[in-house]
Amino acid sequence: NDKLPALALVVAREFQMVPGLPALLSLGTTGSVAISGRSASVYGLTRRLILDLIIHHSPEDVNIAVLGDTHAAVENWGWLKWLPHTDSLSLDKRLYRLAFDPPKTDKYLEFLMAEYHARRSLVDNYSASKKLGNQPAIVVLVDDSGQVRQHGDIHTLAKLGHEARIYLVFVGGRDWPRECRSRIDVLDEKNYKFTETWTKSGEHRTGSYENASPSDCERVAKKLAGWEVAGSSSRVPLPENIRISRVLGADSLSVDSVKQS
Repeated sequence: NDKLPALALVVAREFQMVPGLPALLSLGTTGSVAISGRSASVYGLTRRLILDLIIHHSPEDVNIAVLGDTHAAVENWGWLKWLPHTDSLSLDKRLYRLAFDPPKTDKYLEFLMAEYHARRSLVDNYSASKKLGNQPAIVVLVDDSGQVRQHGDIHTLAKLGHEARIYLVFVGGRDWPRECRSRIDVLDEKNYKFTETWTKSGEHRTGSYENASPSDCERVAKKLAGWEVAGSSSRVPLPENIRISRVLGADSLSVDSVKQS
């Protein structure tokens, strides 16, 4: 006549499924991902993914880059310049992680392929415990008009980059490489469908997501930059030398460019 076992079963059934748990996107397994849907929703979701990434991983663990060739890409990802994950405010500008024109895009892609081959040689020549050591992951947003994502090196990285901790995220548009290993279809302003495309028995799941606005992202990015920001409790000295035009993302300074920034 003990009622406790029956009560325990009722409680177990009630909490067999817990709603509202966050869905994880394991880039280590998934590799490359294409995000498809209405432009505003795609950018809102992608910003949120990047926001979660930079909050939970230090620049020593993750580097972030953007390959783009449109004005929209500059507007959507300009806030990333504040992040130490992009190293955009460094004085050493032989390489631009935020590459928004063909010369910078080509140079970064050249670096990326050299890094891929160097890391693959480590994977091929050492045991699993010594493969990549503390090499940071490299997450690359490909937000272009179509030409960048059709580059042969991009196809290679979409297929094999995850083996060297290099992960491509194709932002909106179409014509992403068929080698891309997964896809997120943004169904509306709240819901998405995730599909693994690298295997016939790949995972399928649906869920809801939260947007991140450009203003929220810029506030977070400036906080993480470690620079003095109005209302911030932390201060870190600025570099000894820095061009204000670089901070503002302008080739040259004018009254209008300062006001806009």
